Amino acid sequence: MLHFNPLIYNSIDDAHSYSAELFPEGLIGVVGSFLRIFTIPKLGVKVKQDSMPLSYTPQKMILDPATKNVITIEPEHGTVSPSEKAEHLAQHQAEGLDFDDEAFDDKIVGVPRADAGKWVSCIRIANPLEVVTLSKVDLDNNECATSVVIVSFAIQEGNSPVLVVGTAKDAFVQPRMCKMALSMFISLSMKEKKLNLCTRLKKLVKFTSLIALDQNR
Repeated sequence: MLHFNPLIYNSIDDAHSYSAELFPEGLIGVVGSFLRIFTIPKLGVKVKQDSMPLSYTPQKMILDPATKNVITIEPEHGTVSPSEKAEHLAQHQAEGLDFDDEAFDDKIVGVPRADAGKWVSCIRIANPLEVVTLSKVDLDNNECATSVVIVSFAIQEGNSPVLVVGTAKDAFVQPRMCKMALSMFISLSMKEKKLNLCTRLKKLVKFTSLIALDQNR
């Protein structure tokens, strides 16, 4: 017999199983612009949750099985990039214009909006147990992150894992099109706790999903 117990919880946009020493049977999910971890030890008890702020709306996330860190891609459509925003602020300061710093604080007013076809994106590695960001890479040149996967190549030194992120440049939501599609190959260096870009490859089509294949098969 199935037994359903309602949870006092916000709606979850995306979720993935999560297992670690402190959370042998847990879940990690995306709620709005936050990552949240919760466990359900038994039905009828309240859910434990932790949240951390993100820069943009997370679209996809994966779990690094080696480190138990969470990797997210956060693309945001119709948004001014941080570099463009910095240029506008520098221009205002050069012209001697008065402005309120809080009026340009993304944490208070949100990210500034832009026309269709303008994107900001970032790749983030977070430690969900300590609820901290270990590394974050902002994508430039109007790129939209579309897919992410962890793979291991036989030719890779030490068989260390590589993070592959699919991106689209100058993409439009409607009609679905982009000027260029690329794949980013990033080494996962947890000792340095940062993302190191290895190479980028151009593609003919935009990848909306990536999956790792067993190299022994």
